[in-house]
Amino acid sequence: MTDEHMSPIKSFRWVGSTDAYLDRPTVAECGNVVIGRYGGRTASGAHTNEDGALVWIDPGGAWELAALLDSHFSAESAELILATLEAERPRLVAALALPLAAAFERLQATLLAIFADAVFRARCRGVQGEASCLIVARRGAYLWWFSVGDCLGYLLHPETARLGEFVLNQRVFFQWIGQHNTFDEPVPCFATGTQRLYPGEALIALSTDGVFETIPAFYDEPARLLGTLDGGGKPLAYGMSEVLAVVHDARGRDSATMIAWRARGG
Repeated sequence: MTDEHMSPIKSFRWVGSTDAYLDRPTVAECGNVVIGRYGGRTASGAHTNEDGALVWIDPGGAWELAALLDSHFSAESAELILATLEAERPRLVAALALPLAAAFERLQATLLAIFADAVFRARCRGVQGEASCLIVARRGAYLWWFSVGDCLGYLLHPETARLGEFVLNQRVFFQWIGQHNTFDEPVPCFATGTQRLYPGEALIALSTDGVFETIPAFYDEPARLLGTLDGGGKPLAYGMSEVLAVVHDARGRDSATMIAWRARGG
């Protein structure tokens, strides 16, 4: 959908408290980005979905930004983070519109200022629970990410895949934004990084732990997860459906959410 009131940026927003997708793997598309959502099997004990997802796409194709949230105890922390990012969209989009050499540096500084803000941190203390947060942005032939917690980002490209390189960030436990908040600590803990996209097509993916904890092989062998998602040349939505079907067939209990898109390096 397009937010006609603010800009022609294509956008998608969802949080599991609005639709949990229990027993119902679902795939949505926003431009070239595919979003997979599944709340788990009720027969296995699933009863709520506390994940969240946000996608923004530049209408000219210059960049994409995706945020993935995995909260617990309630979806309130995911709701707060998504609402805050949307309220700050003009600042974040302005950072991405800067010359490439400055764009990611400004984007990171802006995000850190948002999360360290005293008003935001006070609002975090008022929610129930906390969330892992992974934000990934592509601009031109470069990829940047910001990670708090245990969501995982992936990059699949033939040149790096043959060397066994698939994962962008490392899972970190007991690290959150919300009622327990790393930005309330004397030294906030998070991870960021950048990666050049090699020539040709690459697959970028973000995943909550409901995907790879239900299917341990997807965590131990990320090539299997990405190979399923890649779909052997079929549309990305097909591959996303296949991943969620595997989780569903394994009687997954935890919520499983993924965001993925293809991009070309140069």
